[in-house]
Amino acid sequence: MKLLYSILLSASLLTGGVFESFIKYSTFYASGNVSSPLANQTNVGFTGSDIISETVEIPYDYNYSFGIRKMARFKYQIKKGHFYDGSENELTDDATLGAVTGWEYLIKYSNVRKAGNEFKEQEYWLRYLGKSYTIKAQYSEFGEQELTFGQLDMKYRKELGGFDFTAGVSFRGRPIVIKPNIDWSSQFEAWYLLSYAMGWTDSWYYLDETETDYDYYWYNPEGELVCDTDAEFYDVYFEGIVQGYYHSLIQDHGWNFEASLAIGLDYYHYGDKFWFHAWATAYPQHYALSDYIKDIEREMDHDIGIILGWKLSKHIGVFTEGRHLSYFNTPEKTNEHFEIKTGLNFVIF
Repeated sequence: MKLLYSILLSASLLTGGVFESFIKYSTFYASGNVSSPLANQTNVGFTGSDIISETVEIPYDYNYSFGIRKMARFKYQIKKGHFYDGSENELTDDATLGAVTGWEYLIKYSNVRKAGNEFKEQEYWLRYLGKSYTIKAQYSEFGEQELTFGQLDMKYRKELGGFDFTAGVSFRGRPIVIKPNIDWSSQFEAWYLLSYAMGWTDSWYYLDETETDYDYYWYNPEGELVCDTDAEFYDVYFEGIVQGYYHSLIQDHGWNFEASLAIGLDYYHYGDKFWFHAWATAYPQHYALSDYIKDIEREMDHDIGIILGWKLSKHIGVFTEGRHLSYFNTPEKTNEHFEIKTGLNFVIF
């Protein structure tokens, strides 16, 4: 938090402004939300000798957030409430250009538990919109989607009537973690073969003097005896062995960076009866700045958004908004995110 405060202060001083004017109209918020969880779930499993059912109790959901925001609203936007709570996520926030010139910023941090899964949501960005250029620095970490990236855009801006043309360079980085796709049935014909592969060993023994029934002692990779039945081993240790094998095959290549050509076109029109806001940015060329991605063929990325509102009459109105984001694409894999919303409003009186 101290680092972000220093960045905001330094940015204000570099532009010759006063810190008070830089933070004017900004809002600091903190909020907490607790809600009842999903219904308890019943799982069925095999212990090695018996089939058992187990009820899993899901803990309550929560969301604790805090942040600072300074973002001007376009004329078609209406503040949804008297207070900010950190859940605000309007499509307009992702537009290439803001509603006014000058500094805008967002600092947002959330600690979330949802359906028993815990994760963090972080989003920090700082943008300066000038008459002939725009600069934006951004870091986003969306824990629920396991998406993390950083970006620095430096673009020339040219106003052409209601249109805005932008062109420049975008420096983007992301952590690359390759998770294995394991065909368990073909790679390990039996569960104990995976245990052997991970360094565990067993030895059989008779259960009684008739020498008809037998079971197994199990030893960990250090050679220590940990249990004396298959059922106990499978129930207590095997899940951890599976997880350990899976994580041993994960390839973590750290943060990788690239520079991309960025070309964009924005259009904004607002009237009492009709408003239209659209933006599109294409990233046709990329230059790898990290060794790992130098040999990876990249395809064109894009970010497209549209917001449309039309009051057909005093009582009827229609609206549509949507976004399509395609980032870090290769011939083998396309990384896409899209959202579309459309509807009709009818005012009875």
